[in-house]
Amino acid sequence: METIPFLELLHRGQRRQTGNKFTSHLYAVRDLLSAAGIEDEEILDAALYHDVLEDSALTREFLEFQCGTSIATIVETLTKSGLWLTRYCKAKHAAAQLESGLEQCPKAAVIKIADRLHNVSTIRGFSRPKQLLYLSETEQFLLPLFRRWLNDERLAAYRGPMQVLVQYLEEEVACKRTTTAHA
Repeated sequence: METIPFLELLHRGQRRQTGNKFTSHLYAVRDLLSAAGIEDEEILDAALYHDVLEDSALTREFLEFQCGTSIATIVETLTKSGLWLTRYCKAKHAAAQLESGLEQCPKAAVIKIADRLHNVSTIRGFSRPKQLLYLSETEQFLLPLFRRWLNDERLAAYRGPMQVLVQYLEEEVACKRTTTAHA
């Protein structure tokens, strides 16, 4: 089964809060990684599937059968646990989960940065309170984590592209913070 038709089938009828097709986010994350200089096909392929275990009925086992163990592991590392009840606890837990997931799967870190960058760049579809919360979570939990990852030797091969993505994310957060404050 080819990747693009399979993704379109998995996310058929799903829309982002911006109104765009859900798959537009998956392609955008992959394109951000590629534009930043990532050439690793596993990372680029996993970027296309990074939300599939959260946002479709697909199981990890089927994803592994379809795409291989490596991609399934990367995607599973990026999949948030649904155990926490408050938004604050979810954000804090997700950051801790990402940090511990890096131990088994460093490639997931690169995708997470691009994912957050695209999500921040498209928050116009969120309500104003959700925009403010999302920006705060990014500043409080994720940007500090991403900055630490820049010095992690397990990610040395991806340091240049990660620096580009983190810089763009910092700029995007600052821009959105300014426009949201004036809304």
